[in-house]
Amino acid sequence: MAGSETSLARVQVLQLLDKHGSTAMVDIASALSVTKRNVTQLVDGLEAEACVARQAHPSDRRVTLVSITDGGRAKLRDAGESHFRAVDALAAKLPPDDQAMLAKLLDKLSDQLADDRS
Repeated sequence: MAGSETSLARVQVLQLLDKHGSTAMVDIASALSVTKRNVTQLVDGLEAEACVARQAHPSDRRVTLVSITDGGRAKLRDAGESHFRAVDALAAKLPPDDQAMLAKLLDKLSDQLADDRS
């Protein structure tokens, strides 16, 4: 995430937690196709920044759940804004006709994503 102090991996963890709520660390590893050790390191860093909180699973003490905090949501929002600024700056370097074509293609992709989710 150029221009952002948050790594892409951390953003992915925050996005997953924001979308799905409290999630077991093993499920985070599976969803992101990374090792459990990697998730532990990511969660340790995010927890140190007060972006996530760990809690014990209510019925399985072997499982640790991770939840996004308000600070994590703010970090996720900031990372998204930073990403959009970087994309806007890059697109602004294109000639006007190419900018128009890019906007048209992005609209088509957005429509396709919406159709796929329906």
